[in-house]
Amino acid sequence: MAYNPYIPWNDEMVVVLLNLVVTEGVHIAKKSEITKKWNAVNDLFFEQNELLLYKSAYKKDDHRKLRDKYKSELKKIKADIDTGNQSGKSGELSQKYQLVQHILKEIDCEEEEKEEKKKEKEQLNTIEGQTLNGNRPNPLKKRDLDGNIVDSSDSTKKVKINTFESAMLNFLAGPDGTTKKDGTDSTNIDSCIEDVTLIIILILICICIFKL
Repeated sequence: MAYNPYIPWNDEMVVVLLNLVVTEGVHIAKKSEITKKWNAVNDLFFEQNELLLYKSAYKKDDHRKLRDKYKSELKKIKADIDTGNQSGKSGELSQKYQLVQHILKEIDCEEEEKEEKKKEKEQLNTIEGQTLNGNRPNPLKKRDLDGNIVDSSDSTKKVKINTFESAMLNFLAGPDGTTKKDGTDSTNIDSCIEDVTLIIILILICICIFKL
């Protein structure tokens, strides 16, 4: 059977190519799968009766000519649709144009899904990093014991937690709420020593009474 090394492309042939692209999922394939899927398209394309004459002109697993044709048609038709021109036709788009619209829509959906997964991964990595550093994120708003919503982003509404160290500092603070440079107040310390001494004396008296 004689063959022609050049395909006389027409709309019917382009439709066959676009249908195969959609069927094989070439347009939304992962990078590691693109070559394999294009090779499948290449093999199936030349199995069509009207394309058998051109099969011998194309090497097996050499999909570059079909891929280039697909890209050029996709670019041309997309530009035509974007400008509102339906290739000079009124009414519904042709099958070729409908296929291109379908391909473009699936490409957009795939890109959106990839972007969403990327954001989720970044958020997960951030949370994991905060957890490992012992810094878990706290909600800005939460309920208190009375059921009231408290905005913890407002520093004036945050609950002050008294630690042992802060309690000691408050105890050692002077009447004016300040401490000396060494962190102590002589009056408070003397008073504290007297109280402790009295307590010890009382304990000793109690012990002596019980022994008697």
